[in-house]
Amino acid sequence: ILNDWDYIEDKESAAALIFHTVLDELLHNIYEDELAMIDDKAFDALVHFSMLPYRNIHWVLAEGQSSWVDDVTTPDHIETRTDIVSKSFSNAVKRIELGVGINPAVWSWGSVHTLTHPHPLGKINILDKLFGFNVGSFKTGGSTMTVNKGEYEVLKEFDQSVGASFRRIVDLKNMNNTQFVIPTGQSGQPNSPHYDDQAALYNAGKYRTTRFDEDYIRNNKQFRHLVLLPD
Repeated sequence: ILNDWDYIEDKESAAALIFHTVLDELLHNIYEDELAMIDDKAFDALVHFSMLPYRNIHWVLAEGQSSWVDDVTTPDHIETRTDIVSKSFSNAVKRIELGVGINPAVWSWGSVHTLTHPHPLGKINILDKLFGFNVGSFKTGGSTMTVNKGEYEVLKEFDQSVGASFRRIVDLKNMNNTQFVIPTGQSGQPNSPHYDDQAALYNAGKYRTTRFDEDYIRNNKQFRHLVLLPD
């Protein structure tokens, strides 16, 4: 699967799922044992800013003989880079089989990498079920390291926590062909049809056309005229 990977972290990609699960295991197997000697929260602090260990792990693996590679909890054996990578890969496959299934045909990055747009009241489960405060979840692609930002927190499995707040493509030759989309909707009112009417478009990588032509807007019945009157 990895040999055939095109390095695109699509939500349907099995290779992206394997890559990120192995990477997560590597973070734990390389750093957690040493940092545990400092404090039981030291590893949590390191991976809270995930780009720090991600950048360093390239150096550690390239160096090969870095002291980070050895597992200090096994004093009778000095682990090599091959040992740690093999252990991490084996653990990753077991995690995927346990969480997704034993058939690689059903493995996909989006099966574990999901995006939910939370509402403060959505934390109360019964309220969310009754009123639909939270928007999602959606299967998503991307990660911390891709143009299509889909960052996740290491300590929260692979739930997406960071992404584009809006996407816009401006056609300077034809402004009426400008494309735009936001993650949920224009309204902050859960009972509004515009509370989440862009969420599916956003997740599918699609856009809405933004018109700038005044005559078109005035003469098209799909647009509504909002007048703000002073009190």
